Amino acid sequence: MPATAGSATLDIMEQPQPTAPSAHRLLLPALALTVMAALLGAAFSGWLAYGTDIFLTMAENGFSNCF
Repeated sequence: MPATAGSATLDIMEQPQPTAPSAHRLLLPALALTVMAALLGAAFSGWLAYGTDIFLTMAENGFSNCF
């Protein structure tokens, strides 16, 4: 159907091109991911350093089977 003067038609074949997200929209998720990775790394490091002591303390108190 041809376009006439004064009327706007949308060509169905023309699809809008996706745009990349802007940098400021990615900043907060990237920051949150970095903080979570740092906390996970710190927890894992603490587990490696003190895991044996935690387990032995639980064993002495009878909670090692729950742990």
